Amino acid sequence: MIPRAIRTNRILLSAVTLLAALTVVATYIAGERAGTAASDIRSADSFTMLRLEASEVESYSSLTAMKRSADAVVMGRIVSFGVSRTVRGDSPLDIVVYGSAVIDVDRQLSGRALGGTVAVEFLLPYQPAEAAKHAAAFNAALPQAQALMFLRHKKGSAEAGLYRLVNSAGLWTGTTRAAVDTPLTDEAPGHGGSFTTELDSVRSVDQLADRLARA
Repeated sequence: MIPRAIRTNRILLSAVTLLAALTVVATYIAGERAGTAASDIRSADSFTMLRLEASEVESYSSLTAMKRSADAVVMGRIVSFGVSRTVRGDSPLDIVVYGSAVIDVDRQLSGRALGGTVAVEFLLPYQPAEAAKHAAAFNAALPQAQALMFLRHKKGSAEAGLYRLVNSAGLWTGTTRAAVDTPLTDEAPGHGGSFTTELDSVRSVDQLADRLARA
């Protein structure tokens, strides 16, 4: 005969196990309903490798203004990333390294038609050897979720066909920090910032893209 205390402990253990299983299932279902896998959200955090500490060349008070100013606004997914060019000045330390992301364009929201793919350059704040390591690390952890990008055409002779983000808030995707985030900025958008009104009731980057398409 099993003592009552042991039977009680077994019942409690079974209840805890069942609760844990239900929590896992509920989390999985919630992720499926949101349309974004948890792994996609986590991989989007790798964008922080490309975050810069610098003053913005362009700034906007609204997403609508940013859209109208951008040469193109697209939804797409990064399929590769690597060092694209190194620009050297007169001083040995005067070196600028650029990385290039190849984007598969799934949706064109506005601006010039870019076709199926576009190359977007990012300034890498490292010396060449370190830049190569960071570029390889980013390529090994490419974000799988789609990103909304506000792009500026780079018009220099050595930059023909290349684009950049209009600023650090020119890339939107879901991250662990926020479902609708700008991972290249120090803080998530909203909460009294420039884009708070336009983000009202927006729960995903797809919803944001739909709203911008009508703007």
